[in-house]
Amino acid sequence: MTQDARRNRRRRGSIGIVTLGTESQPTILAPAPGHRAIAEQLDRSPSTVRRWLRRLAARAETLRVRALEWTHRLDANAGPIGSAASPLADALEAVGVAVAAAARTH
Repeated sequence: MTQDARRNRRRRGSIGIVTLGTESQPTILAPAPGHRAIAEQLDRSPSTVRRWLRRLAARAETLRVRALEWTHRLDANAGPIGSAASPLADALEAVGVAVAAAARTH
């Protein structure tokens, strides 16, 4: 497999994990799928998915801050975002709000 093919496979997997996580967890109260279930659906090894989840959790605050910056750049009237159950949930909520702000402006 070429380096470009490996890179593209990683990117597809990374996008899939965020999509799977947000679609499989419609509310904060719903249990998140475990790394094994996600790995099976994405055809990745459980250790790879576990590593992705750990990396995402470790960078959740940075992701939240960046998403909020984009939200306010796109929509100066955007209000505050409420706190969720965890730093990762806060980050995903902020990304969703930023995407919604982008959709409204374009």
